[in-house]
Amino acid sequence: MKKEILASFTILIISLIFTQVGIVPKYNQYKRLSSQWEKAQQNLEAKQKYYAQLFTINGKLQQYQTAVAKVGAALPMAPDAPALYRFIQEKASENGLILKGLGGLEVSRPKNSAIGVIQFGGVVQGNYGALLSFLKSVEDSARLINVTSVSLLPEEKASANKKTKMASLPRYALSLEASYSSGI
Repeated sequence: MKKEILASFTILIISLIFTQVGIVPKYNQYKRLSSQWEKAQQNLEAKQKYYAQLFTINGKLQQYQTAVAKVGAALPMAPDAPALYRFIQEKASENGLILKGLGGLEVSRPKNSAIGVIQFGGVVQGNYGALLSFLKSVEDSARLINVTSVSLLPEEKASANKKTKMASLPRYALSLEASYSSGI
């Protein structure tokens, strides 16, 4: 009987050692991996919700795509003088004016402001109706351009040989301001 108790006791000790050495570490590893799995699942669900929200917002923005494009046209991201000059040239020619020159470009941006201002001037030649039409088309355009002043210039002196109809058209000096987004 003593041998049976000793054998039972030895089996009990061996099973306890086996449990401590083999099973408990594996169980702890299982619990740790299970915890990491749950965190990964939660992280994945959070990312799925986030991307679903982004997809929904993207769908809503697609509805307003033309409005966003108009804002982009009204406020370009940089003071692009060539594009601005081309725009004024096109508007002048569309309305029957001759653009004699543009210049005096001055770019400024108030501190802590996302909107900058480009100031420039120009001279156009044409009849008064064409000037009014030009001013109206600049005002109605998507670009944020303000005509700050219009002045009638004196008539050019033309030589007797070069008296043309164009020389008799009045010239106007314009001061303009255009806005741009400085992207703060």
